[in-house]
Amino acid sequence: MAEPIIAVLITYFPVLEMYENVLSYYNKVSEILIIDNTDVVDKNSSLFFDKVAVLENVTIIINEENIGIAQALNTAIEFARNKRYKWLLSMDQDSRFEQNQIINYLRCFQKIKSNTVGMIGISITQQNTATTQFIESCEVEQVDTVITSGSILNIEAVSSNNILFDESLFIDGVDDDMCLKLKKQNYDILRFKNIFFQHSLGQDVEGAKLGLKGYRNLHSPVRMYYITRNYLLLSKRYAKCFPEKSKEYKKALLNRIKNNILFNSKRFSIISNVALGLIHYYTNRLGKK
Repeated sequence: MAEPIIAVLITYFPVLEMYENVLSYYNKVSEILIIDNTDVVDKNSSLFFDKVAVLENVTIIINEENIGIAQALNTAIEFARNKRYKWLLSMDQDSRFEQNQIINYLRCFQKIKSNTVGMIGISITQQNTATTQFIESCEVEQVDTVITSGSILNIEAVSSNNILFDESLFIDGVDDDMCLKLKKQNYDILRFKNIFFQHSLGQDVEGAKLGLKGYRNLHSPVRMYYITRNYLLLSKRYAKCFPEKSKEYKKALLNRIKNNILFNSKRFSIISNVALGLIHYYTNRLGKK
């Protein structure tokens, strides 16, 4: 018998067009929980919720404040556990599946799920790029971390070990932190190599326009604050248990700071937010900015 899955969607100023993203997995899961962190009244968000509210097996929680991704995910874990679900699919509002990909994903998940798996993820196709060629494959690889969006979390693994998403991180890095906590408890973190979904990692800037190869992912100044503070925190937190991963955080942070200072039109605000992130890391000021 197929294991039922509940999906959680965390929203922040969602727009009507994002309704189509929800439909890309709506009929493939047993239930959807939507947790909204929009902190002011927004007409566009109201249009989105008017659409999803009429869908069956959809529960909507409106926080009327931005409680962060970590706290919202912990709310979803408690909601899923109370309804006796064992697996939780997490989705971002700007993420979507092609139909053949979500069908294959859930088919492969049912094949490899086990009590030793902490979290299962898939590969990313950047939003607004060509559709990835479909390969009907369940080939899986062991990884250190997967991003929260598009991943399936083992509810029993986190519940039995009293593991929660770290609310002090607020947003960036909460997924990596969860994965590494699970690995410390000897759970596997897996990723399907040939299953994809569309997801935005930040604003894309085509490298060719800059005289460079590839793309550069740019972020808002406030995101750079959280990335700076939290990547340094994770690097320190896991330096002994996962030394190579610790080094990766520092390298990734330097690359993001460089790209955003060089190519982001808000570079002066980026610099001030990076500086504030550094200050708050060294003074151990966590939570919401």
